[in-house]
Amino acid sequence: MYSKLGEAIIGNDKEEVKNIISNLKEKDINLTNFVDEFASIMLMEANLSYGNFHFIKMALFLRELSIKGFFTKETEKELINLLSLNMTERHFVKVEAYRLGYMEEAADQNTIKKMVKELDNGNSHNAYYYSLGLLKYKPEALRNNLLSLGTESLSESLGHSFSCFYPVLRDLMVENSRHDTNSLFSYILYLSRFDYDGEVHIQYDKDSFSNVSNLMEICSSGEGIVNLHHMITLTIYLLWEKDEINGDYIPYHNFNNWIGTKNVDEKQKEKVLNMQKEMDLPENFLDFENIFSLNALDASLPIYFKLLEDDYTAAVDWMFRLYTTYYNPKWDPHYFTSLYSALKLYKMDKSEKKTPSKMAIYQALRYFAQRIV
Repeated sequence: MYSKLGEAIIGNDKEEVKNIISNLKEKDINLTNFVDEFASIMLMEANLSYGNFHFIKMALFLRELSIKGFFTKETEKELINLLSLNMTERHFVKVEAYRLGYMEEAADQNTIKKMVKELDNGNSHNAYYYSLGLLKYKPEALRNNLLSLGTESLSESLGHSFSCFYPVLRDLMVENSRHDTNSLFSYILYLSRFDYDGEVHIQYDKDSFSNVSNLMEICSSGEGIVNLHHMITLTIYLLWEKDEINGDYIPYHNFNNWIGTKNVDEKQKEKVLNMQKEMDLPENFLDFENIFSLNALDASLPIYFKLLEDDYTAAVDWMFRLYTTYYNPKWDPHYFTSLYSALKLYKMDKSEKKTPSKMAIYQALRYFAQRIV
């Protein structure tokens, strides 16, 4: 089934894509398998719309939620349809990287220094050579150092140099993955566009985020793409803290320097705090679709906040499915990645009323509503 779908996607045959997916039997609906099948294509996207690797990040976030059982079969079918149709609108470069070439019998900190030097000089092939040795002998150190390098360019890339590749390194650059070298090569090509301090890889920052709730409120304040990326990137940092690939070192200073003196939007915070509390909850997706209005977020959000509190799984499933009903050929991956990030913050939010993460959800939904409705 996926081979025929792949042919239709590569051939930009939208009608055949729709036909194949509409005829899927329930046993064949599996978003995880779909993303695994097409990850190699997504990794080599020539992203002419956004200039970064947004599609693979979006797909891997959806894959994670699929693996964890947040989506019904109905929702997975709609997500497969959206991803497939959107892939027909994008451009890809057929490139495949292999583990061949590394001749040394070990890799160490000196190998990391050589890789960074080659990246700094823009020699992506040479940097890839050293990264292959690290992938073989020091994979955890490689992943952590690549992400750390990505944080050096947060302000130049709106956070993409870090956030776009976190799920790639977490999910695909792992043992027995058929996508590990393509993932690595893709990231090396991306990182080689930036300049690095020769000592950037030395682990000297032992700070942490001192007040996460306040930082959530700061990053969830404001409209537009820059403010949205503050929230998305903070989420990835907090996920990175919990992940085994972070080693003992996370460069918090790079994020703090990027955010700078930004303050909490007190009007936005007050609006979230004062939203109506008592609401009757919809019993199924169709009821939710009829009740929740993107045109009237201030009135609809209390319903969603109550649903999050009572049934988080349904809240995730129904909102992602609702998003698919607004698909158009110019789909912006930030729609899904910001929703994913805000919902992650909700689970990580330890404050009593969850106001910081509710601000993030409001920010993500407002970004979507302003561009799609």
